Amino acid sequence: MLLVLGAFISAAAQGKNVSKALLCGFAFLFFDEFLMIFNIISDERHVDIYAPIRHNLHIWSIPLFLGTYWGDLSRRMGAAKQVVKNVFNLSPGMLGLISFDGTFMLASPASSHVLGIPPDELKGRRLTDFGFETRRDGNLSFIPEDGEVSPICFEKKYTPSHGPERWLQWHLQPDSGEKILYAMVADVTEQKMVAEELLDERNKLEAILSCLGDGLSIQDTDHRIAYQNHIHKKLYGDHIGEYCYRVYEGQSQVCSSCPVAMAIQDLQVHSAVRTVEQNGFKKHVEITASPLKDGSGAIVGAIEQCVTYLHERKPKKRF
Repeated sequence: MLLVLGAFISAAAQGKNVSKALLCGFAFLFFDEFLMIFNIISDERHVDIYAPIRHNLHIWSIPLFLGTYWGDLSRRMGAAKQVVKNVFNLSPGMLGLISFDGTFMLASPASSHVLGIPPDELKGRRLTDFGFETRRDGNLSFIPEDGEVSPICFEKKYTPSHGPERWLQWHLQPDSGEKILYAMVADVTEQKMVAEELLDERNKLEAILSCLGDGLSIQDTDHRIAYQNHIHKKLYGDHIGEYCYRVYEGQSQVCSSCPVAMAIQDLQVHSAVRTVEQNGFKKHVEITASPLKDGSGAIVGAIEQCVTYLHERKPKKRF
């Protein structure tokens, strides 16, 4: 007990946060033990004096320990509540509680810019005001009737009373015991617009590449075919996801003097001529490869252009 008390005193002397109530409680127990030992050494001649003192020391140490524990627990709970409050108030997505019948019980301040409705005005409103439907039992139609509590995630278009329409992404976690939904709602309108623009650009690029008179393919740094335009597929077949040296040359490793391999290695444009046989014809193919980089400048593969410029019919065998 003396060692424990000494450790606490030393920690307090070093400026560490030591509870005075805890220190006092251990001091009471130390004096209790000290009086017990002194009583044994004195053959209990003064037991009638030491006994009530020891009893009081022991009794009063208990509330000191409980007070220390409760104070520490209260501080921790207060800190946790503050963290939750900060997350709730600062979250860019709207956080909220919704009953199974679709009534908003609580909403974070982000509802003002996500839904265009302040949280005080949103409380008590129904999800049916935002285009959701309910079943005959009064619960929202997307809540499983079997009581499953798996998360629900979907996107839904929303038209506010003021301003343009938006796309909202709803993340909902049902709690069948409390009959509530934990909700997180994010405005993904900008992401949807960017995705649509990228899809349009990809479709335009695909149309341009399909109109080229030459075969065009893209290979990654492992020489796996990642893309083929229409002409390339027509000439050599659809081999996306396969290794070029296996499907074109029947090899188990990259071919020697491969223009794609050299382009990936030294980041220069390389050309080579290959002769392949297909359907009884010999095709002389000029292959030109150029390195392909991502937005950060890292090499991610190569673009290969194949130009077929001569056909020779393979002579038939004579018997």
